[in-house]
Amino acid sequence: MLDPLALTQALVAQKSINPPGDEAPIAQYLKGILEPAGFSCQVVTLGENRASLVARFGAGNKPALCLTGHMDTVPLGQAPWSRDPFGGQVEGDRLYGRGTSDMKGGLAVMVCSVVEAIKRHPQLELVLVITSDEEVGCQGAKLLWEQGHLDQKVGAILVCEPTGNLPDLGHKGSLWLEAICRGVTAHGSTPELGVNAVYLAAQKILVAKDLDLGPERHELYGRPTLNVGSFKGGLNINSVPDKASFTLDIRTLPSMSHQAVKDWVQQALGPEVELRWIIDAEAVEVDPKDPWIEECLGLLQARNQEPVPQRGGVYVTDASVLWRAYDRPPVMVLGPGDFSEAHKTDESCSVSKLYEAQEIYLEILERWARR
Repeated sequence: MLDPLALTQALVAQKSINPPGDEAPIAQYLKGILEPAGFSCQVVTLGENRASLVARFGAGNKPALCLTGHMDTVPLGQAPWSRDPFGGQVEGDRLYGRGTSDMKGGLAVMVCSVVEAIKRHPQLELVLVITSDEEVGCQGAKLLWEQGHLDQKVGAILVCEPTGNLPDLGHKGSLWLEAICRGVTAHGSTPELGVNAVYLAAQKILVAKDLDLGPERHELYGRPTLNVGSFKGGLNINSVPDKASFTLDIRTLPSMSHQAVKDWVQQALGPEVELRWIIDAEAVEVDPKDPWIEECLGLLQARNQEPVPQRGGVYVTDASVLWRAYDRPPVMVLGPGDFSEAHKTDESCSVSKLYEAQEIYLEILERWARR
């Protein structure tokens, strides 16, 4: 049986920080594992040294279970790491390195589990969607959809993102906007001759800070949120800046139209502000009473010997694209990583959770094989 710890270490050692991504070697590496096991693999190029991998198993006689994960990671950040971020160092129960939790650990467990499962259950129908460029707007998944690579009938989607092996049923949407303010430049000694775009942007940031997205609260996903994430303005200290911008990170509920939210923000900020789309990933809503969801919750409850909390994700995954591409099947996010470790300096993952996740995935796959 493939070892998920060893495979995670091998994936962590292959740098895939986005940007630039450089996921193509990982796609080829995983193809080299999956194809000899019996999967039909297709590597789809995204750009220079960038690629996604779609791997299929089965005769196509019934809906497949889709398992999905991404190969790219976020940058290392400005703070120094106390361990090699690509070394895959193990200390006690912790495996350290960029991507151990988000989400090369989940990706490794997914691959190890399906290779073992098809030996036990050759009647399985599976599709693995292993993407590039997830961290910056799910671009790899979008390209797969646009180019027609997601044309298989799928009955459910298992997203292997970090949840500590407790399920999230769907997740919020993500709408990222850039707000651009323009002014008139002048010499810094004569500011009265210009129009300072930084001042205008600062005023509009305070407007954005107080925007109320409404009282609606979803049972699983909570309330929508808005955050000003970054600010840029000016080129040099001795000029009046003629351009400034800030970004808005809006997390939405399934009932919210992103176009309507953008229009509402535009009206609130006024015509002096130009709004530009950055990321548009809509929410994924799941019925907790769906039979597959109930079956998975039941097996997790039996394993844990206690009720499994019903919750939804506040983050965004490739399911935002795949759920729509595959005609809205049930979606469960379940993976061995710790969400609290994602994007952190000295990111780590529990080794025991890797092996626990493999046991859970094999149970899910066994039940799928009996459908």
